[in-house]
Amino acid sequence: MSSQPTSASAANPAIVPSRGFRHKTIAALLAFTLGWAGAHWWYIGRRMPWLPLLATVVILGVALWRDVPLVSQIWYYLILIPLAAGFIEAIVFCLMDDRRFDARYNPGQDRQSANGWGAVILCIVFVWIGTGVVMGHVVVMSLAMVDGSLRF
Repeated sequence: MSSQPTSASAANPAIVPSRGFRHKTIAALLAFTLGWAGAHWWYIGRRMPWLPLLATVVILGVALWRDVPLVSQIWYYLILIPLAAGFIEAIVFCLMDDRRFDARYNPGQDRQSANGWGAVILCIVFVWIGTGVVMGHVVVMSLAMVDGSLRF
């Protein structure tokens, strides 16, 4: 058996093994669809990727702890707060410059991001859908308050 290192990272501990290339549009799609669970944090390799999911669980715990029936407040806790945070992060990813994204999430990669107008169009769709969800929530909650079925 040879005692020689088998890889460049074993020969030089300062070299960190390369992780896969991260795509900005995939990170944005994950933030938009599963941002409440932190899927985009896992994908881009952020530290403490479980934090958004923990925040969602704490918010739901507060909703269950209150005297108000969960059914009357579930849309507020599940949709408005965690989903809106995911929408905002998706928009930030889409509008981030490709060079800045690569410098932050793809250090040491030879490959460069080239998203162009695709990310901008995706951002427009995210703003459109996100605004519709938030405004729909505001309308439903306003009607429930007027009706008297919403209690705080």
